[in-house]
Amino acid sequence: MRAPRTHDEMENYLHVLEKTLEYTNIGSIENLYHSSIEDRNLAVTAVLLAKSTVTRLESRGTHKLDEYPERDDQNWLKHIEIKKKMVTLVDH
Repeated sequence: MRAPRTHDEMENYLHVLEKTLEYTNIGSIENLYHSSIEDRNLAVTAVLLAKSTVTRLESRGTHKLDEYPERDDQNWLKHIEIKKKMVTLVDH
């Protein structure tokens, strides 16, 4: 799969990641292996990165969107904090 280049493609990609994460089942404590925990952590990290990418309506670093080709420091020179079910922009 090629990297998403538009905001809509990124939102679709995020939806797929979130659905994949929903169906990731570590299982019971007895069946828990370190690789399962690591796989789930990697999936959670991918979802969090995708959410922050979808939040930004600009191109920054290697994150390039066709609709927003320029960097926009005036509006987006911020940290993005992601909490369960909420995204917050924080000036630094």
